[in-house]
Amino acid sequence: MGDQPVLKPTSHHVGMSLEGMSAAELDERLVMLFDEMRRVKQALEVQRPSKPAKSDKQVRVFNSAFPMLSKPDLAKQNK
Repeated sequence: MGDQPVLKPTSHHVGMSLEGMSAAELDERLVMLFDEMRRVKQALEVQRPSKPAKSDKQVRVFNSAFPMLSKPDLAKQNK
């Protein structure tokens, strides 16, 4: 029984254990989560097309917190 390999999860669940994952696997998970955040953000924009324009400060804060969402080329470079 101790000789069986540990199966790696194929998807990410919020709160799941990250123990035993390599740096490369953690990087992949980050890219996957940022892709999901981008998808959710796009869905919100479709549902709220008439929301007021964001202030410059809101845009700067969002872009600094989530650079991969504000600059899609960054996410592609990390894949």
